[in-house]
Amino acid sequence: MVLRVRIPVSNRGPRGPVDDDEARKQIFQLRNQVEARQKASRSASLRSTRLGTLDSSARTAVVDLAQLIESLKQDVAKLRGRSRCDVDQTETLERRQKDLRRLEQPLEKSSSRRRRSCRTS
Repeated sequence: MVLRVRIPVSNRGPRGPVDDDEARKQIFQLRNQVEARQKASRSASLRSTRLGTLDSSARTAVVDLAQLIESLKQDVAKLRGRSRCDVDQTETLERRQKDLRRLEQPLEKSSSRRRRSCRTS
């Protein structure tokens, strides 16, 4: 960015004649102002570029997170299915165990009676 400043070349300023030292001070101040504006402009441009990069990175990160969340949802669904199967198997085994105990009780009673009868004879 080039900033052109016109400085009147007359010996007289609005307040009277301007000496060389005063003119140099004004030029120095103007140069500092121009440099400050250029720095601000560059800095704003850099911020804009960084924000664009961050925006792109953020989009990529959001897409990655969405994919990860979807994958985790699928994993949770699989685990729930396995858990249901495990619960069903456990219930089935418990029922079988109860049935076996019911069947064993009469057998135990009859075997204990036989033992007693054999001892007494």
